Amino acid sequence: MNLRQQWIEALESGKYEQGIFFLKNRGQYCCLGVLCEVAGLKGQEKEGITHYEGDSRTISIELCRSVGLRAGQQIDLASLNDCGANFKYIAQWLRDHDTKPD
Repeated sequence: MNLRQQWIEALESGKYEQGIFFLKNRGQYCCLGVLCEVAGLKGQEKEGITHYEGDSRTISIELCRSVGLRAGQQIDLASLNDCGANFKYIAQWLRDHDTKPD
């Protein structure tokens, strides 16, 4: 199973509590933070906010490409997450917008 599919399944698993504005904040995850966890990135916590690859709000271009996200789709996903779309909706969005990695 590829990383994108693992991410989709993790979003639907109920294992991750959804949060907003940060990849991971005090145990709550943005959909992109779930990707960081599934990808096995080691986060560093600072005042309750976890930083992956040195950032607390965005993921690297390399990680985006590895799951087939195009330019702008990271922003689309963060906006969906922060505006109240639940993880199941976001998982379906990922299926509907499936692209091949660059």
